[in-house]
Amino acid sequence: MIKITSKTRVILGVIIILLALVQSYRLLTLGLDLRASYLITELPQRSDHNLQAASFSPVADPMELIDGLTAPVASEAYMQMYNLAGAGEKNGGAFFAAEESINAWLANVPDIDARMQLIDERLATLLASFPVAAPEPSEMNCFIGALPLYNPTRTTARFWALLAWRAARQGSAQQTLLIACGPAAIGALLEIHETQTGALTGMGKAFGESMGQLSGALLRELAPMLKISREDALQVLKWSETLAKAFPSSERVLANELNFWPVFARNWQKAIDSGEAMKSVGRNPQALVRLCSDQKTLDSYLVPIMTGFRQVCAEPYPQAVQRLKEVLKLVEPLKRHTEKAGVHIFKYVIAPETAFLETILGVQMPNLDTLYIASVKTRAMLRGGALAVALHAFHQEKGSWPADLGEVAAWLGVPSLPQDPFAAAAWTYNASGPSLLSPGPDLQTGSPDDLQFLKVPR
Repeated sequence: MIKITSKTRVILGVIIILLALVQSYRLLTLGLDLRASYLITELPQRSDHNLQAASFSPVADPMELIDGLTAPVASEAYMQMYNLAGAGEKNGGAFFAAEESINAWLANVPDIDARMQLIDERLATLLASFPVAAPEPSEMNCFIGALPLYNPTRTTARFWALLAWRAARQGSAQQTLLIACGPAAIGALLEIHETQTGALTGMGKAFGESMGQLSGALLRELAPMLKISREDALQVLKWSETLAKAFPSSERVLANELNFWPVFARNWQKAIDSGEAMKSVGRNPQALVRLCSDQKTLDSYLVPIMTGFRQVCAEPYPQAVQRLKEVLKLVEPLKRHTEKAGVHIFKYVIAPETAFLETILGVQMPNLDTLYIASVKTRAMLRGGALAVALHAFHQEKGSWPADLGEVAAWLGVPSLPQDPFAAAAWTYNASGPSLLSPGPDLQTGSPDDLQFLKVPR
């Protein structure tokens, strides 16, 4: 048995205390550095993300599309407008509120006919210009992205939903269908714009996709109200496919998010070198800069995740969701620091830099399953809504529902109809219902996440 002398105990105790102090200092320094990075908001190196850079590209600015088209009344009645369309649970299960409520709100919109005509002209031009080639910057160079555009574009999309309803009530099928595609056009444009500035984030993707899904829902809801021709159906199928392909891939979001920290470190180093960091927050966050500049260590975490997610986005959904599970396992070590306590917290004591790096990467990492599924759902909503329009057009001309979707394709004179992106196969169609649905993310029909598209007046 080894005997430990009192002198040895003292030496070991001193060593342990010194190690604890060193580790605590390293962790405290990183924490103070990160806190400083949140306090600073106006460093020139971080404000050089001027969105006006977009004007030098062929990519349109979403604000140019909506300028002058959002009703002034909306500024005083945003919440009321949101209750009128798109929130079925607020209207007894209906997508639209009662007719008198919508008409009462629209009655306060000045020059409404002129606005609708201008929307028609701009949307027709925009849809004819897609697809738009958006540059793919290699790093995130814009930290706030198009955040100032989110509320104006979202409000405009909901306003256009009410205008599409109005056009349907007036019996204008072409105008209704065009304006119904408007929210998706704004959403795609917003995402493309953010991609161009290197700023497409999970938040920007969520805003854009929600507007794309709104267009699909509008096509589904308004189709039964319209007298639709075969030519109208063909046009909407073309528009929906154009819009579905216009949204940037979810992989672009992840690439931007993963490139955040190296750019963050470079900008801070510039601020340190210029003296701006010390002047602004009273410290130079050197420890955090060293951590986020360690590209080799960053890549050891992020390259496998990026590679796996790129494959997810390239595969049909049924196969992609299986691969997505593998990618999410790679993300777990980064997320566990922020999601729950456990033995991993001792890593902060043993290897504070490693634990700290995993934490900030976990905070920055978007929810990949939510991000990916939202993108697939947008394509499903746009295609399903357009197919519902085609089915109603067939029924109105033939007096009966088609026996199968092949009969619709033959009637339209097209070789095939767009597939359900969730099933990566034909849609689930039943002529006796009639019904048209996608099994949704769980790939099981009859479950709560099914997407229903055929609304038939009873």
